[in-house]
Amino acid sequence: MPNDFGMPFLLETPTIADAAALCAELGLSFVELNMNFPACQAERLDVQELYTLKRKYGIYFTIHLEEGCDPFCFNLGVRRAWLESIRNTLTIAQAIDAPIVNMHLPKGDYITLPDRKVHMFEHYNAFYQETVMELRDMCQQELEGSGTRICIENTKG
Repeated sequence: MPNDFGMPFLLETPTIADAAALCAELGLSFVELNMNFPACQAERLDVQELYTLKRKYGIYFTIHLEEGCDPFCFNLGVRRAWLESIRNTLTIAQAIDAPIVNMHLPKGDYITLPDRKVHMFEHYNAFYQETVMELRDMCQQELEGSGTRICIENTKG
């Protein structure tokens, strides 16, 4: 895997089968299933179909969580929903032997005051750190003993 090249799921490939076929045609090793696309939503992924495509084309899949994923949201109900979505994704990633689940760290909200902007994650840093640890602990528990890893990318701080 260290020297593998792959491709993201594309608008031009409406199905995962189309993406897998293009990946193989281009001589690439993997398709990153981006959960922003309807075809790549955890609830729609068919593990057996993904295994069939892996064998047929000699490729593998990685997964990218939704861009809007915010497991640090202050709203407990929303945060729980994001954590459940991540948990479901990690289960699928392990089931298809996906080596990587990518995610972005949310920037969080800003409150605009007359003289400055206040970053909520900074202002409520202890709470934010607690939610970060909650995500870490859940991911460690879910991925224990598997070859799947979480990668954080495109973050600015």
